[in-house]
Amino acid sequence: MVKAYSKIVSRQLRSYFSRFIAMIAIVMLGVAFMTGFSATGPNMKDSADVYLDKYDTPDLIIKAPAWLTDIPALPSDPPELSALRLTAEDLDALRACEYVENVTPVVSFDLEEDGKAVRLSYSVLGDAQAAGRPELIAGRLPETAEEILTERASEYIAQYAVGDTVSLNGSAYTVVGVVGNPWYFSTEKEISSKGRGRLDAMLYLDLDLSGLTEYSGAFVTVRGAKALNVYSKEYRDLISTAESSVAELAESKNCFVMNRQMNYAIVLFGENADKLESLSAVFPAFFLLVAVLVVMTTMTRMVEEDRLMIGGLKSQGYPSGRIAMKYVAYALLSSVIGVALGLLVGFRLLPIALYRAYGSPFHLPELVYGFYFFFGLASAAIMIIVIVGATLLAVMRSLREKPSALLVARAPKAGKSILLEKIPFVWKPLKFKYKSTMRNVFRNKKHMLMTIIGVAGCTALVLAGLGLRDSLSAIPDIQYKKLMLYDLSIETTMTAYADGAYGDGLEAFLKGTPDHIKLYQKPEYIEIAGKNTAVTVIAAAESDADNFSRFVRLRGRGDGAALPLDNGGAIITEGIAVLNGLAAGDVFSFGGRSVTVSGITENYLGAYIYMTDTVYRSAFGADFVPNRILIIDPSMVSGDGVTQAILGLEDVLSVEFMTDTRISSQKPLDQMSFIISIIVLFAGALAAIVIYNLTNVNIEERRKELATLKVLGYHNGEVAGYIYREIAILTVFGVLIGLALGLGLHQYIVRFMSVPNMLIGRDILWYTYIFAGLLTFAFTAVVALIMYPKLKKIDMNSSLKVLD
Repeated sequence: MVKAYSKIVSRQLRSYFSRFIAMIAIVMLGVAFMTGFSATGPNMKDSADVYLDKYDTPDLIIKAPAWLTDIPALPSDPPELSALRLTAEDLDALRACEYVENVTPVVSFDLEEDGKAVRLSYSVLGDAQAAGRPELIAGRLPETAEEILTERASEYIAQYAVGDTVSLNGSAYTVVGVVGNPWYFSTEKEISSKGRGRLDAMLYLDLDLSGLTEYSGAFVTVRGAKALNVYSKEYRDLISTAESSVAELAESKNCFVMNRQMNYAIVLFGENADKLESLSAVFPAFFLLVAVLVVMTTMTRMVEEDRLMIGGLKSQGYPSGRIAMKYVAYALLSSVIGVALGLLVGFRLLPIALYRAYGSPFHLPELVYGFYFFFGLASAAIMIIVIVGATLLAVMRSLREKPSALLVARAPKAGKSILLEKIPFVWKPLKFKYKSTMRNVFRNKKHMLMTIIGVAGCTALVLAGLGLRDSLSAIPDIQYKKLMLYDLSIETTMTAYADGAYGDGLEAFLKGTPDHIKLYQKPEYIEIAGKNTAVTVIAAAESDADNFSRFVRLRGRGDGAALPLDNGGAIITEGIAVLNGLAAGDVFSFGGRSVTVSGITENYLGAYIYMTDTVYRSAFGADFVPNRILIIDPSMVSGDGVTQAILGLEDVLSVEFMTDTRISSQKPLDQMSFIISIIVLFAGALAAIVIYNLTNVNIEERRKELATLKVLGYHNGEVAGYIYREIAILTVFGVLIGLALGLGLHQYIVRFMSVPNMLIGRDILWYTYIFAGLLTFAFTAVVALIMYPKLKKIDMNSSLKVLD
């Protein structure tokens, strides 16, 4: 009896092998998508944290005035500069702070050599315990004062070769090694007041070999910070407390204290991880839901197909538990294999692809893999419990019937009139094959609904992914062509503006431009939705308030109505308003200051607070001193010659062209496009497998019916058309519902993903709807080609030999 049962089980598994593989594939895709997207964000944050901790990257950087004013701290400098630097006594005072773990002095300044900006840093290179150690990539560390290290090459930073000789300040140095500084692991350009306005090279000397005893700054690590993730709230809270304590000690020297949350590379890397985490909160859950529904349907229908065999086994005395075990084992085995493969792809392979998608703007640290039990166990448990549970329920429902009832095949559902029949001018002209197709489609409502749901879910995922690409691709043009209308921005020193004018050289330059406006711009770091967020405060003179709209268009996003800049309060960008739940008329408090929100302006990149000088004085209690000039002059194009000419003017710190900014802003959006391609690829694969699985089940259920058609003289092509017409009709319904569902999913995702410094557009291009629909139909066509040989192999004799 056991041997006979084993043969039955083995034979059934072979006959359902293609369905078995399809189920494994669906489970694998669902679990891999869920775990891969959910784990990559935390993996990225862990990778950055491990990398920063490995080289004791400072939690705080103290910058003395000597650093801020680019005064070279060399032994030959006059003694009066000592007041602008840190001394050994200052470092000892810092080490005595209860929050400080380690203090490492540093000397850093920018200089110009052959028209290029070079950042020269003296740091402690030979001490394995020193804070801020660079990563040695090639060569060795300096052993004499005449040996130097070079930063690894990037798009903007030039790398010298080991053995090269570099001349700096009249002295010659030999390059002995190539390093990577974790503080600068972004490949984006680094601003400098020298040369062309950006750094061209970064060089390091050993401070212990230099003989310097006064320093332009210090690297500080905070006690207990290494045990915390740099992106965690616990880390931010600890650093905030330590920063306040350290800032009090540094007040006597008028130093500036900088934390990791002010570092461009660290913040941008974390924001990219946050974007993935935002995606993982929506896409994978929806993806998993579609996969679960399809697999549940497959198992339920498989049990229904086996009614006769279940009746036969039961009539021969096989216990219900043993009969049920066959189906439970089938469901359990397919789901366990699928889950195992899904966890492998999700935790190991997919993170690599997603991680490398963010590779272009960073020197990526080694990826740290982590098994996140919640994501892994949750997705595995959902799949296994739901699939096995649904299978067990279906089997027990059949086992409750008497053997005599099970041994009689269910009578086909009686045909019913369908809505189309009540429209005579449409129904009567139809040929018989089309009438039978329409009746078959609506005869089995469960089959119809599950096919439509499967196709609709996949179409929704495809449309949401492609729509997100549309929303992201539109951002740079809207931001830098329709909202920010100026062509270049010049940053000046705070002491440059006196008696209402800049120096003669800069004022003469401004008179030669078509139009310009002088503003005060101040960076602020405020906590929004539990995260330290960079915002920019921009203040304009009250007399320039009306003119301001010619440089920056302030408008409501919905109606496009212009928002006036006046003394009624501050205008904030929409990202700030949404995450803080603010509306016009509310009071916005940040950094111990408060302003009334007079309006909320459309903005997609960056977070801004706009106000007049009157509002600024009231909120900040400080004088209004312009330090930023916006210029409208389309003839000024980014280039080294133009940049150097402007930087050569007295008191100019930096120059920024909007064309460069627009190009730079496109890079992270291109990375998101790659992520979206992965989403569409997975959604497409799921769509193809879902359609294949449902079509396969449909054919297996109707073998007798299809064989009858062959007996009646239908050719293979006509039999295939009998099935394919039904699939096509159901696909049309699924696509239409999926497009509507995808629009809703897209709108939810863009709201969920929006952060203070990036608001995602809401529009989907019209042709994206067409493309998403055609893509689903393409998957259906491919499945039809794959299934055709199976339809041809249906044997009319054996298929008609069915027990009635």
